[in-house]
Parts: sequence; C-alpha cells; structure tokens
Amino acid sequence: ITQEVDGIADRNAIGGDMRYYDPHQSYYTLVDYDLLYNSLNTMMLQATWMTESQTTYNLLLDYRNAPTLQTTNAVLGQPVSSISTLLQTTTEEALRQQARDNTPVSKVYLLGFTRPFNKIWQYGGDIRGFSTSDTVLSPGSSSTVYTVQGIGTGLLTQRDITVLSYAYTNSDTIAANSLSFNNRSPIGDKWTLSTGLLYAVQDATSGSRTTTTRPTLRVAYRWKEKVTLEMEANFDSTTIDSAMTQTERHDPFYSLGYRWDF
Repeated sequence: ITQEVDGIADRNAIGGDMRYYDPHQSYYTLVDYDLLYNSLNTMMLQATWMTESQTTYNLLLDYRNAPTLQTTNAVLGQPVSSISTLLQTTTEEALRQQARDNTPVSKVYLLGFTRPFNKIWQYGGDIRGFSTSDTVLSPGSSSTVYTVQGIGTGLLTQRDITVLSYAYTNSDTIAANSLSFNNRSPIGDKWTLSTGLLYAVQDATSGSRTTTTRPTLRVAYRWKEKVTLEMEANFDSTTIDSAMTQTERHDPFYSLGYRWDF
C-alpha cells in the first residue's frame, strides 16, 4: 500500500495474512510493515485448539501502532488540520518525527479455555492484558483482566443459555471486582427474553470506591424472516465513596429498535 498527502509520502507498507483451518484447530496471522518509517505497524496471531476431551484453548497476540503510523499523524494535537499548513514552517523529516512521537504502540494478549463439565454446564477462564505506550500527547496505560465463568444450556428452559461470570481487573489507576449473571431464553419461535444482573466494585488509587448495580432486560421479537424488533431497559445504581463525600446516581436507560439481517 502507498499513500500520499499534500505532495509527500504518507504511508508505504507491505504486509499479508495467512489462515489455516481444520476440525480441531485454526490459525490466523496478519503482518503490516511500514517501509517509510521502518516500523512494524501490525503483527497479530489468533489461534484456537480443541482437544479430544472437547477442551478448547484460545490465544490472541496483537501488537500494533494505534493509529497506524503515517505522516498525517503529525497533525494530532496541532492547531491546524492539514499537512500542507505544517510544511510551511516544518521540514518533512521533522513532520515524520512528530508522527512517530504522536503514535502509541498498543499490545494485547489473551489466553483462555473452555471445558465441558457435564451435559448442561461448561466452565472456562481467561487472562487478558492491554497496554499502550507513552506519547508526547498522553501517558500510556496498562491493565490485566482475569475472568472465570460457567456456561449452562437448558438450565431454565429447553433452549436457554445462562452465563455466570466473575472478573478481576487490575490497572494503573483502579482495581475492580465484578459478578454478572446473564440468561437468554427463546420463547416459542418468535420471542427471545434476555435478563442480566451486574454487581461491580471499583477501587481507585485516589482512594475512592465506586459500587455499581445494573439489572438489564431485553426482549426481541422476530417480525419477519430477516427483521427483529428489539427493546432493552437497564437501570444503573452507582455509589461513589471518597474520603469526604458520598455520591449516588440512578440512571435508567431505554432503547427500542430493529435489526435487519441481510
């Protein structure tokens, strides 16, 4: 790929992807290398394995410039919006250095598994990590999320799916614990009822604690073969405790819409 902006090179890169599938495993990898900046823009690997005991393992490794490194990134944080304007007072090489300085590197990894427990339940867990590097515009950040869950089928009705989940998040600024329950139950051939409940406690490094409870109700009606009408309602109840004050918020949310599959 080659791009130009206002008469100078914006991006010049080479890359490709490879995929492999069979009944027990799959792999997908993507690489994008920028020849103009001599920078690895993207390197991603996604893999899935299934053992004879029906245990499924998932792996994701993702390294990338976010956004993609290109000369137009030099305008980020500037009072102007065009490269041509910056070229009036800045050299082309200086613009490219600004683009490098403005572009953070994002790193993501995930390793997880699911395994059948009996005819109704399966259990699993994963660990996910996220990080972004520092730039001249903003500091970087990092977080790690640990999740365990149980997935039940046919627990309440013949075709329902129930998910029980616990997650622990640890980042530069917060530590959070959350418990959630979600159930999706088809009713007849046209109706689907989904219910959920989330309870989360978040402790910030500043010393404050945020507690959130969120019940959710979704109803879907398949009006035609490819059109579904959907309604959702939830209610956030949040309490923020700090050293000096306690704040409570109660936020209802409603939506009504449709989904057209074509």
